[in-house]
Amino acid sequence: KVRQALIDFLNAKVLGEDLYIAELYQFIMDTYDKAIVNSTIIEPTADIIIPSSAVLRADPASINVTAVSV
Repeated sequence: KVRQALIDFLNAKVLGEDLYIAELYQFIMDTYDKAIVNSTIIEPTADIIIPSSAVLRADPASINVTAVSV
């Protein structure tokens, strides 16, 4: 569910909309408030600035979610 939510979030970006790392962390924590207490994003390592004529789209093969039990 987390993986698909991330794909949907990224694919909902509109023409020229940037992706900020802080926004990605916020999405993860807000969406799975009770289930996820911490997260680490390996990539991207910096904000992604999208040209005004481009659209960000997720590559599902590149999105990996790993669960760690405490």
